[in-house]
Amino acid sequence: VMEKAIENSLVWVSYDEELPQPILDDKEGPIRYSNPEAQQRQPYFGEPSTIWTAMEIREGDGGRLKYSPGYRDLTPEQRKEYLDWLTTKDKDGKWGYVFLYYNGLERHLLIGDMDRAVEEILALRETFPWQHKLLDVSEYAIINCCFARQRKDLLLKLFDEGSFRGISLLQMTISYESDINLGAEDLLNIFYKLYPEARTALHHDRDR
Repeated sequence: VMEKAIENSLVWVSYDEELPQPILDDKEGPIRYSNPEAQQRQPYFGEPSTIWTAMEIREGDGGRLKYSPGYRDLTPEQRKEYLDWLTTKDKDGKWGYVFLYYNGLERHLLIGDMDRAVEEILALRETFPWQHKLLDVSEYAIINCCFARQRKDLLLKLFDEGSFRGISLLQMTISYESDINLGAEDLLNIFYKLYPEARTALHHDRDR
């Protein structure tokens, strides 16, 4: 299942046999790990979603997930569940697994395979259209990374395809700086967000 999950997904993977060791202390918060110096120079270092192939996986009920877990924080049963979900990426996956995968895709937007990361993120948005947090976070992440990596071509393509739900004030600024034309529906969306008191009128009149 691990091989299929890696093949069918855009994930960060470590094939190292030496696993990072948790640092035990009395402080509350995320688990910290000590890593060999060689691992610290790898692009997967510090990425919570990195799949460590040497870590145990086991059949069984994974139970309830901790809030925002990393792959190393999962139990062997949860790792098996996560890898199983990666082979399908269907809407029945636990939300913690969805965002764990998304976290790795964000890193790809910045320093990895950006085009494929965008494809994977758009697919997640189609699978989970009711998850507004995913829709909002991914929209801004893609836009900002397009500018950070000078991918105006990709940004224009996404706007032309209507990949995003609507245009925000930030996107209006981006469109101005990038000479991207806004349509009437986009301008109405901006006005709708900037002037809440006018929403009732807009709701009744926007189709006239």
